[in-house]
Amino acid sequence: MSEIKDFDFVLDLALRQSLVSDYKEMQTAYDGGAWKAAQVIGGSIVETLLLDYLLAEGTLGDQDEANFKSLESLIVNAFKAKLISERVKEQALLIKRYRNLIHQGKALRTREKCDRNSAMTTVALLNMVLEEVAQSRKETYGLTADQFCNKVMTDPRNTSILSHLLKGMRPQEIERLLCAVLPSAAFASEPYGWDEFDTYGDGDPPVGIRRLSEPCWSLTA
Repeated sequence: MSEIKDFDFVLDLALRQSLVSDYKEMQTAYDGGAWKAAQVIGGSIVETLLLDYLLAEGTLGDQDEANFKSLESLIVNAFKAKLISERVKEQALLIKRYRNLIHQGKALRTREKCDRNSAMTTVALLNMVLEEVAQSRKETYGLTADQFCNKVMTDPRNTSILSHLLKGMRPQEIERLLCAVLPSAAFASEPYGWDEFDTYGDGDPPVGIRRLSEPCWSLTA
């Protein structure tokens, strides 16, 4: 495992940072052969992603009520809400008992098998859930500020379709893009700054952050 997930589709920044930290911890556990730890952390990330989306959609009642939902219930509700496909739902149901690995009852703990294969299954499922939740988020809420910035910074061709990329973005995300994400990108890309940043890190070609901001301001005018 080497790729670090940035969870840039998660709207709550504190939750996003927590998920990134958990994913890194899961990677460390997996690479170190700590199969149980990798499986437990991976399962908890799946649960958190589904819970966060379903709460935002208002399909689970209030936060206190939702916190008592089982992973199986979250998986079924996510499928009904068309958040995940039937293929992912069936795979997810295979790991729904991951909580038993940390259960205090000996019978439950010893009944669950945990090895490299089960940990690999959990990690693979998590990545499938990540892909489908990210796509559902995009279709429902548009790009986040971070996704917008990443797209135009990693591929200059996207600057020709700025208005299209902005379409569907929530006003809060456009505001965060202008007030936080783009300014941070400008400072991080010194010595280029506001008027241009180094897209590929090699000095060629620079793209203007000011140019990226103009369509955003026109939408808020």
